[in-house]
Formats: sequence, C-alpha cells, structure tokens
Amino acid sequence: MTDMPTQLTTDFDAVLDRGDIAEALRLLAPHLARGCAEALFLSSSIPAGADDADAETDSLASIKQAAERGYIPATYALGVRLLLGDAVEQDVTRAAACFERASEAGYPPAM
Repeated sequence: MTDMPTQLTTDFDAVLDRGDIAEALRLLAPHLARGCAEALFLSSSIPAGADDADAETDSLASIKQAAERGYIPATYALGVRLLLGDAVEQDVTRAAACFERASEAGYPPAM
C-alpha cells in the first residue's frame, strides 16, 4: 500500500472526467474488495445512495477509513472537513494535526 496517489487515482479521474460513474465503480471494485485505502478515498466522491444525507455520511465514513489506514490525501481531506465543520463538528486542533501529518508526508496541497 502506498500513502500517496497512484495510477489508480489517475485512471479514476479520467473515467469520472468522461462522466462514466459505472466504469469508475467497476475500476474501484477489486481495490475496495482488498480494502485499499486509496480506493476507499476515491469512492467517497461517488454517492452510494439516493439520499443526500446518506451520501454525505457514507462519504465521510470512507474518508475517515482511508485516513485511518494512512492514505495521506484522505488525511488532508478530513482536515478540511474538520476545519470547516463540513458534516462533522468543527475542530481546528484536529484539523491542524491532519494538515501537519499531510505536510510532513509531502502532500503538496498541505504544504
């Protein structure tokens, strides 16, 4: 496992840019089955259900899981949510810790 984006992210982004959500899900499926943190994070951008509240909850859960597994973009994304209070209680201290971890790992948006 890597803690930074791989070819999977590049391929996923290209498929989404074409608007092919079904193909994006097929691309992620084998990686999700293995518990890949990168795939978990990427899946957070695709609504799993029809209800917006459920989609937001599912997205946040995927981001948290990916961050817990050490995927740095997820750690950064969790920091953004904590900073803004987006679907979570605002926590500037925890957000700063996420940003620091991402910066120390060399993640460009956190630097």
